Amino acid sequence: IAYLIHGSSYVLFALAPSFAWAMFWIGMSRLAMGVSSVLNTGQLLRYVSNEYRGRVFATVESWSWTMMILSMAIAGVASETASPRTIGVWAGIFSSTTAVWWAWANWTGRLPQPGTSPREPDTVEVL
Repeated sequence: IAYLIHGSSYVLFALAPSFAWAMFWIGMSRLAMGVSSVLNTGQLLRYVSNEYRGRVFATVESWSWTMMILSMAIAGVASETASPRTIGVWAGIFSSTTAVWWAWANWTGRLPQPGTSPREPDTVEVL
């Protein structure tokens, strides 16, 4: 849901008729991404064992930053021929594809819960 809110808010940001509406929609987009980030990190801390947690977290962050850099490069190239609003709309649509893919994978049984039982939050070791 957070990814859908993020993507749709980003589309509405790109199409906003005024600066005030643009700020509102970009704020909603950032709020949704904040929720998503907290939920993803929370699941990571609950399911990944302590000896692998740093490597898994680093890999997730590396892929996130790599995708961000690639999307900025693509937007930069696209800015030669497309308007900022068009680029923003497509960025929002592509951002929502994560939600669509996860929903499809979940509904078709391709996202089973990890084999280990989750740890309670007070037993998670954070160094």
